Amino acid sequence: MSRFNRDLFDACYRGDVAQAEKLLTRVDVDINAGNDNGTTPLHIAAEHNREAIVQMLLAANANPIPHLRLGGTPLHVSSEKGYLGVVRQLIESGGLIDAVTVELATPLFMASQEGRTDVVKYLIDQGANVNARTIKGATPLHVAAEKGFDATVHTLIDKGTIVNVSTTEGATPLFMACQGGHVEVVKALIDARADVDAPTKRGATPLHVACEKVMKSTWTFKAYLEVADIHKLWYGWTASRIAHSNAHYDIEDLLEEEDKRRKLQVSRLVQLIK
Repeated sequence: MSRFNRDLFDACYRGDVAQAEKLLTRVDVDINAGNDNGTTPLHIAAEHNREAIVQMLLAANANPIPHLRLGGTPLHVSSEKGYLGVVRQLIESGGLIDAVTVELATPLFMASQEGRTDVVKYLIDQGANVNARTIKGATPLHVAAEKGFDATVHTLIDKGTIVNVSTTEGATPLFMACQGGHVEVVKALIDARADVDAPTKRGATPLHVACEKVMKSTWTFKAYLEVADIHKLWYGWTASRIAHSNAHYDIEDLLEEEDKRRKLQVSRLVQLIK
């Protein structure tokens, strides 16, 4: 890489518009030249939210879809950072909206993973595949649920994402939300008709991990219990036993109350039938 190319990288990093403009007039500067990792000046400008320089690079015919060695494009970087202005510039200049990394992560996946709801909305409105899956089978909804980004989860659900989808390990978005104890996300997913009893490949259900980790809202947990299979076993353990072993005695009490409620319902039904 020439000295002037290195200077362009530096100008993009620092946001030095005048220096970048000057360097772009030189015939010995390769605007699309990357370093050993495949990083180009456009990657650097996008990563640091240098909208003016991004515009100059694109106007000078910078390739809008250069890939890093691991597959990330400037659109991946700006989506992950939540730089909506840069995201718009790249899309309008031909950036591939569903470009993938070596792990098959799309820009929408990257934005969802960081809770960049405004970017998520924009990408979907521009045609991004809301159900695109990574090499491990995870969707944007999985990572948003896992991190507890309820606004992003609501947006993905409203935009038509599939709620009952599993990773290669069998984990659903609801499982991941329960695992993290993210109350509002759990509620949103249940309201969207998530399968509350979907097991992973190891047989664990969302209820099992919820009892292990404990959700912070008793009200939400109680509402969840009303629709879950509370007797399902995981390696021979019930949800109640898992709660007890983790010293979550309040959750154990809720499970016992729910069990009594169901038995009473059955008893009343039997009486009515008789």
